[in-house]
Amino acid sequence: MKRYVERNGWGERVWKVTYNRNGFEFVIYVRGTEPELHDYMTSELGNVGRYHAISEEQQEMVNKLGQKIYIAPKLEDQEDGYY
Repeated sequence: MKRYVERNGWGERVWKVTYNRNGFEFVIYVRGTEPELHDYMTSELGNVGRYHAISEEQQEMVNKLGQKIYIAPKLEDQEDGYY
């Protein structure tokens, strides 16, 4: 089992974020803690789509397919989570 990096009590993961717009579905992969994911997606797209953490096997498949995994900017000294 992989050990995850922890920041401010939150574990860093790779998140699969799904959006539906005008009949189209698109997926973005983001590495970071859950609060970092929320902050990043809100700043870039105005809201956070549906999301869930993916497994190491799924991360390997994403890499093999050549899809990008974006890195959310770190939130330093965040006391208790969101925002």
